Amino acid sequence: MPKVASVVLKKITKKNLVPKVIHKDPFLEKAVKGFMDHNHEIISIQHSLKATMYDYNQARGKILPQLALVGGLDNNQSLSARDEQFGGFQNKSETSLNYGVQATYNLFDGFSGINGVRAKDFEVQAKLYEGLGKVSKKLLDFIKLILNIQESELKVEIGKRDVERKQKMYKEAKNRVAAGAAGKQDEFQACAILNEAIGRKGDAETDFKNTKAQFLEWTGIAYEKMAWLAIPEELLTNFDQLEAILHKTNTSILQAQAAMRAQEKNQKATNGRLFSPKFGLEFSANNKIVKKSIVNKETYEQVYPFPKNTQTELSTNLKCTVPLWSGGSNKAEALQASKAVAAAKHGFYAAAQQAKIDFQTTKESFVSAQDDHQLYTSIVDHYQKSYDIALDKYQSGATSFTELQDIASRLFHAEDLLIRKDKDRRKTAWELTQILGNLTPSKLCASLDKDFDPFSDYNKIKSRI
Repeated sequence: MPKVASVVLKKITKKNLVPKVIHKDPFLEKAVKGFMDHNHEIISIQHSLKATMYDYNQARGKILPQLALVGGLDNNQSLSARDEQFGGFQNKSETSLNYGVQATYNLFDGFSGINGVRAKDFEVQAKLYEGLGKVSKKLLDFIKLILNIQESELKVEIGKRDVERKQKMYKEAKNRVAAGAAGKQDEFQACAILNEAIGRKGDAETDFKNTKAQFLEWTGIAYEKMAWLAIPEELLTNFDQLEAILHKTNTSILQAQAAMRAQEKNQKATNGRLFSPKFGLEFSANNKIVKKSIVNKETYEQVYPFPKNTQTELSTNLKCTVPLWSGGSNKAEALQASKAVAAAKHGFYAAAQQAKIDFQTTKESFVSAQDDHQLYTSIVDHYQKSYDIALDKYQSGATSFTELQDIASRLFHAEDLLIRKDKDRRKTAWELTQILGNLTPSKLCASLDKDFDPFSDYNKIKSRI
């Protein structure tokens, strides 16, 4: 197995699934394993990649000396005319048994064989990188599902907090109406917005239930609370240097590069096979046993026996083939190989160009989501303080219920947007990781934020989501 190919194959097997990290979430590891086991496309990719390795072994085996056992059994009989000397018709019989070994080896083929093996090596690498890219995209889908679940879970918590606020507002409105300090419309408005909050919380719970059902379908296990998926560390420490290594890590670029190298080696192999003289050595050792007899067909008597004859033959042949003319077919095949190289080269350039575009676009989205997250964090803090002040003013009659309702509504929508922006930055972060070719099962299991529990209290929800 080629060294590079074996390293790539190892990345997408479950032997490399669980990393050695200080903080682990057993449920996430279990979920990733369940996803790998239940996704038939990933299983198909893994089997296909393992089967691909045999292509390289076949190509390498063909350039090595070939050894074979040869043998055969012949029996020839003929009926002769009536013989006056021996009388009657004679049946002549000859039986021969051949067995031995034969060895062949191509001494020189214009380096066609060795270039063919190298081409197959690069083809295997291209398929492995292609498979790694497909698996990483499936893992990215799984990450997006987890982020959707965690977003829905947070929205349920935010919905509960919103219902608590609206219940408190409804209670204050009733008290002021009972005290004659406010009109009946305040109580009606408070009741309406409370029911709206309860409805939104119900919608969030339904979304949470649906995403958990999809999780069960994808993994075969029921969802449990898991640690928060953190932004990969390299995006926080070496962000500016990532584009410089894109051509070394992006699976699409590496696949196209390996395919280009394969076509270059195929072109050399084709030219050697079509236009170079070829020298081959053939050695054989055969043992032949011959038995002859003549039998009278009328009396069935052996009239002329022959002794058994054993022969051993050793032969060594040196073969030479020089291509002279093929009616233009060789030239056409060589030109075809040349065009295949040109196509693969431009395919490599296109893959590099597209990977750079994808990286730049996703990078800008990630930076924008990071900025939006910081912005909405401060906005939520601002509206929370404004709500507390407005509630105090409403209790003292210094402001209207409509103003309190407006601030409470702004606070809820700011919290909702903050959750979305947090999911966007995490999603784009993992999309960047996938573009960089670093999204593997082990990477996913090592990406947990052990210090972040967004459900411990409301202040953490405000400050860290």
